[in-house]
Amino acid sequence: MDVLTKTVAIKNHTLHLDMILPKNFTAKKVKVTITCDDDFAVENPIKNLRGKLNFSDKQYKDIQDFLNEDR
Repeated sequence: MDVLTKTVAIKNHTLHLDMILPKNFTAKKVKVTITCDDDFAVENPIKNLRGKLNFSDKQYKDIQDFLNEDR
C-alpha cells in the first residue's frame, strides 16, 4: 500500500487538497484521512478549569451523576 502525506494549512475553515501523484501511483480510488498536526493542536480551554472550581463533595457528586446519566 502506498502512503502519501502532506501537511496543509486551513484557511477560513476551508481545506483545499492539491497533490501531484507520482507516476508509479496506479490506484484508481483513494481514502483521505484528516488528522490534526500535533504541533498546531489547540488545547481545550475547559481543561484549564480543572482544580479552579471549588465544589463541595455533594456538588461534585451531583455533577458526575448528571454527566453519567447523559452519556
